[in-house]
Amino acid sequence: MARIRTIKPEAFVSESLAAVSLTAERTFLGLLTQADDQGRHRDHAAIIAGQLWVLRPEHTPSDVETDLAQLADAGLVCRYKGPDDKRYLHIVTWQQHQKINRPSKSRLPECPRHDAPLGTVPSIATPAGRGSFAEPSPMAHGVLHEDSREIREAAPHSANEGDTAGQRRFTEPSVREQGRLTADPVSPHGPDLGPRTMDLGNTPSGGASAPAPDTVSAQQLAALALNDPDRKRMAERALLYCLADPAQLDQLTNRGLCHGIAGLLRVVQRVTQDADEPRAFINHLPQLSERFLAAEPPVEIGFLDGAVGSTLAFQDIQEGTLPTSDWDACLLLT
Repeated sequence: MARIRTIKPEAFVSESLAAVSLTAERTFLGLLTQADDQGRHRDHAAIIAGQLWVLRPEHTPSDVETDLAQLADAGLVCRYKGPDDKRYLHIVTWQQHQKINRPSKSRLPECPRHDAPLGTVPSIATPAGRGSFAEPSPMAHGVLHEDSREIREAAPHSANEGDTAGQRRFTEPSVREQGRLTADPVSPHGPDLGPRTMDLGNTPSGGASAPAPDTVSAQQLAALALNDPDRKRMAERALLYCLADPAQLDQLTNRGLCHGIAGLLRVVQRVTQDADEPRAFINHLPQLSERFLAAEPPVEIGFLDGAVGSTLAFQDIQEGTLPTSDWDACLLLT
């Protein structure tokens, strides 16, 4: 879920940012608003393109991948693989520059290089002068009342004054109680229907990296319920990026509903019903039908991975472009 961040003026005279392209710089600044409270995010070009470049479709996931490579080379982000074999990234000096009152615990795995336990030395040192230039935002989560105090203490800094400002470390803000807890336990941002309940970059079994069928549909439904057109466009754009990427489609090798071509067919139909540009999705149905027919028929009779589910999904494709029945309601695709 996007958050409000503040950018330091020094960002515009940063040699690190000046070393990357303008699009990479914009991607970096955009990641500040999309990263969680620990500065982490999925390393998935299609997801990031859908979040940051939704109104600039000419900047494709391939272009975003180039941006991320530049940012990694400049030491601004660190890319790593989690224990679940998914790719993640984090903003290298997030903790030095972004101060958040009561930060949420990250649901993403730690970076093995930079998030080493206290008392250990990271395997790779952070390059000097490569900060994220994000101003502290102490009121980002929760509300502090007048009888609460926020104490910020500077950690011991043994480096010379000539060290780059981007490398100074500060302790996290601490709030001390005065007789009772006065901070509002409910986030003022309203319902969070994003990464707490779903992972837009969830990798289906078998290694496919396209969004799981229920994910995009759920994001679109959440956007409709919250009257959030930007979120709706983001979900639809992410699906279009995946539909246009043969490398991702090639990883869907079976006809099943569960992470198979039938499931993708069905979710494309459902998203089309409420899409801003339905024709963009309808144009992909013929090629998806061809992929479905080219895949091996399921041996089992089951619903999720068997012949029953795949037959139901393909039946509507043969009859028309939009669903003619609601048999998929049990899958929460509707």
